[in-house]
Amino acid sequence: MQVKTADNLCVICGDVIPEGRQACPNCEAQVDASTNRIMSKVNDEVEQTFRQGYTTGFEEAMKTACGLKQENARLQRENDYLEAKNKGYAELLRKVQPVLRAAFFAHYEQTNNANELYDKITEIVGKE
Repeated sequence: MQVKTADNLCVICGDVIPEGRQACPNCEAQVDASTNRIMSKVNDEVEQTFRQGYTTGFEEAMKTACGLKQENARLQRENDYLEAKNKGYAELLRKVQPVLRAAFFAHYEQTNNANELYDKITEIVGKE
């Protein structure tokens, strides 16, 4: 004879059950059948909502990532262009510095060189 204690009784009908279970096989079968009918509809709706949200979010993230990649490529090209332009300016200034220093002291030969460099600078950066 089995002693009835709270840990060996079915939580639904109160019958004695084997150790480790919470409901007897009859109650469990009834609950599973009704729960499956309810849960299948809920799960389908939840799953559909989740999939729509996931798909929408994924598409938006991919569009954003693609846009960022394109923007990064554009900025890289612009950066390369500006670095080359700056390199040209640095070379030009290195040429200009000694000539302008000499022209400052009004040497006729250096003044002509200074004028030529001034014209080159004007072509690149425009008139003052």
